[in-house]
Amino acid sequence: MEKKIPFKTEHIEILEAKLTQFNVNDISEESFTVKDIETYNFNINAESSMTEKHLIRIIMDVSISTNIKGIDYPLGKMKTQHIFQIKNIEELLSLNQDSEKANKSHVDLPDVIGATLIGLSYSDTRGMLISRAAGTILSKVILPVINPNRLTEKVSL
Repeated sequence: MEKKIPFKTEHIEILEAKLTQFNVNDISEESFTVKDIETYNFNINAESSMTEKHLIRIIMDVSISTNIKGIDYPLGKMKTQHIFQIKNIEELLSLNQDSEKANKSHVDLPDVIGATLIGLSYSDTRGMLISRAAGTILSKVILPVINPNRLTEKVSL
């Protein structure tokens, strides 16, 4: 029987949460105003990596656009970076040999950890957007609630 290592969210510590990019596009030359925007479209991606000290870095990349009369208009873009430490990570790590990569190993953590870290990063990114977008064309934008597993499918630690 496989040994289960207990994972508790209390074992996660956020070491860093920062906005690394925030751009709002100027729409003053466009043929629409903020009042014409009915819906927002989001392209949301997450990227992860682990340092040699077993710190986990999650980068969230969010692009926001709208479509008016069949034309897509990019409105803005933001990136955030979060660094996490997990207290019992050594117990949770399992190294798997990849036959195509000779002596290199990749890190395999339980899915619940990836989903938890992505969820924390995404929620924090939402808050950064709300705070930073005040007074801009993005001031009414709130990132939608999503299942973090949707983003973890694209991410591997």
